[in-house]
Amino acid sequence: MTNAQIPEEVKNALQKASRDGAKAKVTFRVTDSQGHPVTNADVRAGFAMMNKADNIVEGKTDTNGLFVAEGLCSGDANFHFTKEGHYQTSLRHWFASYDPNVLKDGKWQPWNPTIEITLKEKRNPIPMYVKRTKVFLPKKDEPFGFDCKMNDLVEPYGKGKEADFTLMYSSDFTGLTEHRYTNQIVFATVNQEEGFIQEESDTWSPFRSLYDAPVDGYQTEMVFYCKSQNPRTREEVNFGRDMYVIFRSRVELDDEGNIISAHYGKIYPTFDYGEAPKDKGEGRVEFCYYLNPTENDTNLEYNMKDNLLNPRDPHYAP
Repeated sequence: MTNAQIPEEVKNALQKASRDGAKAKVTFRVTDSQGHPVTNADVRAGFAMMNKADNIVEGKTDTNGLFVAEGLCSGDANFHFTKEGHYQTSLRHWFASYDPNVLKDGKWQPWNPTIEITLKEKRNPIPMYVKRTKVFLPKKDEPFGFDCKMNDLVEPYGKGKEADFTLMYSSDFTGLTEHRYTNQIVFATVNQEEGFIQEESDTWSPFRSLYDAPVDGYQTEMVFYCKSQNPRTREEVNFGRDMYVIFRSRVELDDEGNIISAHYGKIYPTFDYGEAPKDKGEGRVEFCYYLNPTENDTNLEYNMKDNLLNPRDPHYAP
């Protein structure tokens, strides 16, 4: 139902609740990544009020990982869950909606729903090569190897020694006035059995990713592009803010084609690509990567203090 379809009496009730607040109540069930209840977790709830300070409710989860929050609210609330040895989880919850039954007797409906919350535990954070990088590519339509340990293109275009993957930028501007153009960046593998897996981020946690890289399911390339043929049409595949990528690189195989050596890492947003400044090359790509330094270790959990690429630059998400 849209705003225009809401009955007038419901609109009036929503306006009053937005101005003066209505009662809200919600129960949270907090578990770790394996489904075990998290007891004694700190919970802070901020029930938003229009033109007033938030109504703050604080407390701890019980022995079953449950916490009940109740307060006067104009329509939404922010909740934060913390416990030592875990990554913080944050959530914004909307009580207000276009549902004509969203208010009853001065209470937001549904009344006291149970919301499942995951508070991811810290298992085994490790040092990694980590960098939010900007890579300039000398030519278009040509792949260039990128070394995550060196944060550079491989020789002779940079100081890199061994490529974790290749990067290739392409663009074709056939007429800006007609809005005809293509713009594309391709991440591709170097060796057999390497590859990429695109995953949905746990955006509610600073630790967005899986704890360990999967064994199977890798694709040999990732292609992100933007195409337009006229002002009304635009086709785009981009690196979304709610996704991340796991990669496997530096693979060595035995005579039977089995993996005997590999490295694992991940790529987080921020992400961007396009034309390079004229003195830098013909293409550029920006991304944030993490590389586990240990051969055959699938762990993806960065400890946020030991950046092997630059010890003075440790502060990245785990």
